Amino acid sequence: MSLIIKRLLNNSRHACGIPRLVEYNGQLAKHDSCILLKPIILSTAIRSPVILAAFWMLGTLSSLLILAIAARELSATISTLQMITVRNAVGFVLICGLLQGSGWKQLKTGQPGTHLVRSISHLIAQYAWILGLASIPMAEVFALEFSGPVWSVVIASVLLGEKINRFRVLTLVLGIIGVLTILRPGFRNPDPAMFIVIFSAVCFALANVLTKKLVVNNSPLSIIFYVTVIQFMITLIPTLAIWVVPDTREWLWMVVMGVVAITAHYCFARAFSYADAMVVIPMDFLRLPLAGIMGWLLYQESLDVFVILGALIMFSGNLIGINAEKRRLNTNIE
Repeated sequence: MSLIIKRLLNNSRHACGIPRLVEYNGQLAKHDSCILLKPIILSTAIRSPVILAAFWMLGTLSSLLILAIAARELSATISTLQMITVRNAVGFVLICGLLQGSGWKQLKTGQPGTHLVRSISHLIAQYAWILGLASIPMAEVFALEFSGPVWSVVIASVLLGEKINRFRVLTLVLGIIGVLTILRPGFRNPDPAMFIVIFSAVCFALANVLTKKLVVNNSPLSIIFYVTVIQFMITLIPTLAIWVVPDTREWLWMVVMGVVAITAHYCFARAFSYADAMVVIPMDFLRLPLAGIMGWLLYQESLDVFVILGALIMFSGNLIGINAEKRRLNTNIE
């Protein structure tokens, strides 16, 4: 998830004014605890912030898993380009509906070049991610995705001049160890698709770092709008050249991909509106076992213990970095 979520929370019209520290891609910020739409009426028994955060994280995890399953189901008959093109078309319709309610003036931007580079990076990341899903077990794909914060630290240092402190160094070291644990070079021949997924994580990290530059002067919806439109324009002509007429089942899966891509972002934002990173991020780790279970149930995939171990090492590094940034921010506020 990108720093778009940070702005979704900060710009919400329904903020209730309770300060909270949250983290997005390794960066901590102070925001008002809020909800993005009108509050849902829930019984008193389930109004605990942690339970509500868990509820919305369940929506996030479900959306991501459905997205992965849809890509896997389509990979045998529909090209990756066609999946991405239809997904962006569906997303465009949904985003236009949101803009109709919130206003079109927010699309004015002074950073067209950054939007373009971010969109291309995100497009390459999606393409590589889907290729990986078609070739290796789902659990391995999700595990290797946890290397994202490692690449974000490096890229942010180069592009934004952010300092790499000792805690970020530890995040980097544990991230590299985690990746090597999964790949196990010298002990086996890693599937080339694993390196494609790592490349996908690097491209997603670049997109996230560029998002940090964009959110200063651009609304969250405008960022999503431009990435959707730019990617659609880039992929449309190549897609038409290799277009395969989908059957009803394939159309359904592609529409589902477009919808759950939006709901994943929305549910993640709602989770952060109820709890901070130290509560939400551990829930996000449940992607790995859930992906393993779904891969086993649907595709008879086995779950490698080294994949779990490597993901845990990377995840530990991410949590150390989050906790260190939170303490630093608390010290600065005091």
